[in-house]
Amino acid sequence: MPFCADYYNFVVGLLICHVYVGVFLLSADAPACQSELSGTDAPIIIAASRSEDVNITCEMDALPDRLKFQWTHTNTVGENSELEPDMYTSLGSKSLLRYHLRSEEDFGTLLCWAHNAIGAAERPCVYQLVPAGLFVLPCFYTLNQCVPFYLHLYKTNTLLLHTWE
Repeated sequence: MPFCADYYNFVVGLLICHVYVGVFLLSADAPACQSELSGTDAPIIIAASRSEDVNITCEMDALPDRLKFQWTHTNTVGENSELEPDMYTSLGSKSLLRYHLRSEEDFGTLLCWAHNAIGAAERPCVYQLVPAGLFVLPCFYTLNQCVPFYLHLYKTNTLLLHTWE
């Protein structure tokens, strides 16, 4: 460490150098959703069926990475609720939610929030639970002509476009 070489008292100089490096070279950050860091702030779409258990992993980037997590759900009717802590487990910068879909109202938006000693995440990780299956849409315009079509969203989150023939 070249900037520490000027200290005459080796023990005191080493201690001061260590504190200097620890304070100025390490930066502490409040949590940020990993999907936002990858450049996308769009919700993660999860296709599922009723009576299905869905496992969702939320990962935050933070320093220190000892995080406290909180999950919330907004159902299809627009009601918000905080999920019970026994529905998820957390370790370090990750939280795993085990969510059981029982009715149509269980679909909707899941938000994963976290905070550490520095502060809270500005925005949550967002997961959109949608029913797997067919979505019929009225028209797909090609060459100024309406072509009826439907979308099939599979549980593997594969989306296929089919035209009626």
